[in-house]
Amino acid sequence: MQISSPRQRERVRASFLVGLVYAAFVLLCGSLYGQAPRADAQKVKLVPSQLPPPGQIQHVVFIMKENRSFDNYFGLFPGADGATTGLTSSGQVIPLWRAPDVMFHDLDHNYMGAIDGYDGGKMDRIDLNNISNVNGDFESYTAMTQADIPNYWAYAQTFALSDHTFQSDLSPSYASHFYSIAATGEGAIDIPMDTGIYPANWGCDAVPQAWIHMLDAQGAFSDAYPCFDPLTIADSANNAVPPVTWKFYAPVEGEAGYQHSAFDYVKHIRDSNYWNTNVVNYTQFVEDALGGNLPNVSWIIADSLENEHPPRSSCYGEDWTVTQINAIMQGPSDQWNSTVIFLTWDDFGGFYDHVPPPKVDEWGFGFRVPMIIISPYAIPGYVSHTTYEFSSVLKFIEEVFNFPYLTDRDQNANDTTDSFNFNQNPLPPLYLQPRACPVVGATEAHYGNVVVNQSRTLAVTISNFAKEPLSIGNISTKGDFSYVGGTCGSTLEHRTWCHVNVEFTPQTVGPLSGTLTVNDSGPDSPQTVNLYGTGTFLDLPILYPGLVYPLTFLGSNAQQQVRLTNTGSSSVTIDEIQTVGDFSETDNCGSGLGAGDSCQITVTFTPTDSGSRRGNLVIWDSDPASPHQGRLVGLATAINQEPHSLSLGANVGHTSNPKQVTVTNTSNVSLFLESVTVAPPFNQTNNCPTQLAAGGQCTINVTFTPTKQGQVKSTLYINDADLNAPQKVALTGTGT
Repeated sequence: MQISSPRQRERVRASFLVGLVYAAFVLLCGSLYGQAPRADAQKVKLVPSQLPPPGQIQHVVFIMKENRSFDNYFGLFPGADGATTGLTSSGQVIPLWRAPDVMFHDLDHNYMGAIDGYDGGKMDRIDLNNISNVNGDFESYTAMTQADIPNYWAYAQTFALSDHTFQSDLSPSYASHFYSIAATGEGAIDIPMDTGIYPANWGCDAVPQAWIHMLDAQGAFSDAYPCFDPLTIADSANNAVPPVTWKFYAPVEGEAGYQHSAFDYVKHIRDSNYWNTNVVNYTQFVEDALGGNLPNVSWIIADSLENEHPPRSSCYGEDWTVTQINAIMQGPSDQWNSTVIFLTWDDFGGFYDHVPPPKVDEWGFGFRVPMIIISPYAIPGYVSHTTYEFSSVLKFIEEVFNFPYLTDRDQNANDTTDSFNFNQNPLPPLYLQPRACPVVGATEAHYGNVVVNQSRTLAVTISNFAKEPLSIGNISTKGDFSYVGGTCGSTLEHRTWCHVNVEFTPQTVGPLSGTLTVNDSGPDSPQTVNLYGTGTFLDLPILYPGLVYPLTFLGSNAQQQVRLTNTGSSSVTIDEIQTVGDFSETDNCGSGLGAGDSCQITVTFTPTDSGSRRGNLVIWDSDPASPHQGRLVGLATAINQEPHSLSLGANVGHTSNPKQVTVTNTSNVSLFLESVTVAPPFNQTNNCPTQLAAGGQCTINVTFTPTKQGQVKSTLYINDADLNAPQKVALTGTGT
């Protein structure tokens, strides 16, 4: 049912106007298919450099934390380009609610999540991402206040804050940390995987079967072992005359957070003595800084408890950062007076941000992240609107120490010097006190829509970051909310946490509120959490993850049904049934549902592009909880490779008869097909063109030449511009 209601027309008009505004700032991503129109990369407007006098800056410290967008941390900062509301995929403008110190769950910040959230520059589909909006909690649409991160705000108010620093690419942590040392992510767009799980080690010491998803400059996807060999800032320092010193402070192998030790990704550093002498435990930084022994260039990476990666505590991570910066400021005065500290976060973490990133090449930029520039020569209280990325920090290092550029990225980046006045009287150190972190991890909890007399449970985190054990006393609730147990006992030890389960069971329709109160031995006891939920009579049973469609070829479709039920005692009027994304619907709902009635909605998935396709089914109606929203997810591909597995056999030293794989492009546009690869003792020949026409086919002939008796397994890879690439064919060979 498609109704052109006034509400629908207004949302369409609003979305159109938003699109016009954003189009002035960003080019569309375009399709990944070879002949589809693509947006040209944008040039970043370069700001003239204002370099320090030679020798004035002797120390550059690069601190990289985890997973926060600019709007999530500094959207409320005076004078910054922030937001207090966010656009959703259904056309709504919703307030950003106060972010928990300890998030209820992590958020989707993978490559596809970023592409979806970007939505051609409209920045209105972040709610579609995995675990970004679980049953109406809209956790991706949250923002910190000054009270939540007061020391970060103090640094920003005293020194300089950048509100247009973008993560260097659209992918999660691996590439971002790579950019921080090499001004390249080597084309990586994911984090390393090992047969479907994340390995403990991400770089050159990863398990042999580890792989990482790659994207090349032509738009083709492939997999590679996560060990590369680009030149880095460390190489520039090692080759400098006079010598320039450097250290990388990070968790060591076996410690949580070792994955972010970026020089482990660089083969010639990982396999050299520098790995033992210059890549050191992150706990050594404070000692070096207090003793005045900072190298010329240093990087600091926290462990996983202190790095602010959701759901970890922002407060505890902030305290760790303050300790590192205090050590610099409490060291010798000549060290502070010759130091620049860049504090940033490696990716947007799945949080809403309203500023569309410029598209400078196939990989980036990604979303905005905070950056604070701390130095005696930072312009006090300055908010820079100049476009930066992680390579901007490297460019600053290169210009200060007269290094050559590493890549086009650092050469074309702004060097951050608009945030400095190297002629001003040096700013004094700003010593800050690490603060007592909240015992209860949230000030608010949001339950979304829940059918009257049904229930939903959320787990609120209780943490003890104090040095002494925390005693937990009475836990109580008010409103239509009930404390239903959890994992907390009477005592919580230092650096541990537990969960309090609170159940929302609405007794009536409409917005409802309540409180959770925790009595404990903490200084701010009792702790209170405001609880919010909405009771409804309409039951749309597509709870997260929603309707999930199997792999569907472009040019075809798949269907699923869902039943909408009015559980109340009076009629409900239906104004509109809306679909978002590559989905459409038909239904027998009519203009409303009587008491106790239900109707069936058939949702059809017709993919327009490959990869994970996310959408919503939205019911606009007269129930106080309107709109009712259910999530839709489908996986699509343009490539059909048949068969998906081959078994071959031959005598040792002989070659088997070939077996054939047929590759079909099911889409209606040409598909870029870069290469077909397989490792010995298998071999392949093919007639596949670089551009496989719409509906076109090509064939791959696979042979097996065993060098010994027994069974060998391998994989044939088809590397192309489909978002599910590389396509894989499992190979089994038996030598006799």
